[in-house]
Amino acid sequence: PIAQRGGAAAAAAVPLASVAMRLDTSAGAEVVLELRGDVAGRPGPLLAPPIVRQSEAGAADWIEFELAAPLEVAAGAAIWAAIRMTKGTVLWHADARPPAAGGIGGACVSADRGTSWGDASDVLGLPAQLLVQAFHVEDPPQRPAIHLHDGVAPLAADWIAGAVADSATQYRIADAPLPAQILDRLAATPPEPGQPRADTVILLYSASVLDLVLTGMQLGYDPLAA
Repeated sequence: PIAQRGGAAAAAAVPLASVAMRLDTSAGAEVVLELRGDVAGRPGPLLAPPIVRQSEAGAADWIEFELAAPLEVAAGAAIWAAIRMTKGTVLWHADARPPAAGGIGGACVSADRGTSWGDASDVLGLPAQLLVQAFHVEDPPQRPAIHLHDGVAPLAADWIAGAVADSATQYRIADAPLPAQILDRLAATPPEPGQPRADTVILLYSASVLDLVLTGMQLGYDPLAA
């Protein structure tokens, strides 16, 4: 089960937008997610239409199931994330640590498509918690941030700090100069022997959902400067 948290401060319902699970598929699979209410510590009735996702053979990643419409989850309410396969087999990753004291956890299985539920077998290695991430709607949307790294060394924590919203889901910045650390990195990188130019790799990372579109770039330098 997953639950809305936050204590007394989280008195309002939270609009659940999507649920992600860490799944592996050795062969192609079709996975169906069901979000169910909690009835006396067991999965109850469906709270939203089932969500179907395809997973390719050899996939090993977080798979996100997006709801057709946000699901309002009341403060302190627990819901169950249940999956079934209409094709193939998946491995659902779990946290090796036992549930924290006072937290929620546990797993159930159903042999009759959710009509009844029983405890999971000890063969599954429980009481480890199956890995689930829940995402809620941000209103207004949170401005995305882009981090720039040189390997593991951070170069800029928020490259587009001046971006402003021009729609409900899009942010735009007219001028985003490269930080001095990156310019120094470009200047200090010599080309490989026999090569006319040097390749410099800068890593971009964002924890937000983000499509980055560059409509133009300019790079100028003084070849006579020291």
